[in-house]
Amino acid sequence: MTSDSIVKILNETDYRELFLSADDHLKELWANGNNKQDLRKIIENPGSSDKSKFLAAELLSKFEVPLTEKAHADLARVYAAALKDTNANLDGEYQLSGNMWGYLYEHDDPGELGARIMQFGAAAVPYLQELLNDNGPVLYEGSREATVGNEYQYRIKDFAAFYLSKITNISITFYHGREQRDAEIERFRKKLKDSEYGKK
Repeated sequence: MTSDSIVKILNETDYRELFLSADDHLKELWANGNNKQDLRKIIENPGSSDKSKFLAAELLSKFEVPLTEKAHADLARVYAAALKDTNANLDGEYQLSGNMWGYLYEHDDPGELGARIMQFGAAAVPYLQELLNDNGPVLYEGSREATVGNEYQYRIKDFAAFYLSKITNISITFYHGREQRDAEIERFRKKLKDSEYGKK
């Protein structure tokens, strides 16, 4: 498979098709590890689409191939954009749900994608900060998962605040009520601004 073919498949496939269905693209793209270098090049290429970078990074992570430190800054931006795209009011091209981003506070669960964005550390902070105003709703799928996740009525901002708290070690208190939660996010935002992360 050529590099161009890999890019074409990544741009025409969404997360759900690639990782949550019986689609053959996953095996085809991985090719027993033969496409590892091409996937790395896609991530590091400034001309690659955000979607192809995101899916290439997820492919490498699935097969436990470490992502290079060099790629972290750009991938932090890409993953934050993917989180923003999870807004249930949008027809997101990534086709993501809350399940991939975790159950957050009471469960202390960042999900697979949240754990990834947290690995980018300080590089993710400015991009997640931009999402602290995003009231876009995030929905969960499945039976038990949807019952648990949707009860919290999470927004994009709730995920961003949770990940930021983990990355920066600045505590944030979870409230079931949205009004209290929003007030806490504002308090957290000010504390973050006054921290070493806010002064960079």
